[in-house]
Amino acid sequence: MKKIVLGLVLVLLLSANAYALNFSPLSKYTKEDWKDPSKLIYIYQRCGAVMAYAAQRVKASNNLANKTDIVDAHTRISTFFVAQATTVHEMINNYNFAKSYNRVISIVEKLISSYAEDSEKIYLQTGNYLGESIKKDLTFCTGVYSKSKIK
Repeated sequence: MKKIVLGLVLVLLLSANAYALNFSPLSKYTKEDWKDPSKLIYIYQRCGAVMAYAAQRVKASNNLANKTDIVDAHTRISTFFVAQATTVHEMINNYNFAKSYNRVISIVEKLISSYAEDSEKIYLQTGNYLGESIKKDLTFCTGVYSKSKIK
């Protein structure tokens, strides 16, 4: 009997970890983090990835009337963040633009895959691909984009 209970507890503990997401929220980054070029590149890459992923999800959706406008907006914002990450990467690594861009894009593509993995896990739990964690990142990145366009 003890073995059955122990086995059940072990299965429950392991299944809880199966739904662990790849990312912590972008909103956890402080003003101090924005002064660190490496963290800044990471934030920009994550924002580029989450916006690109959202554009892919919207594009795959069949029930949105203004789908093209939403996809275009998310793609434009993603492109902005990729360009920002590339510029900072180029500056701190003393690379040319093409080399920095290729490195940034490579990382952003991996991050998009990670968002897709998280989205599948979220869907299994909630029935919605864009759960709270991804929505929070989208809101965070949209805010950063809006603030940068005001300046």
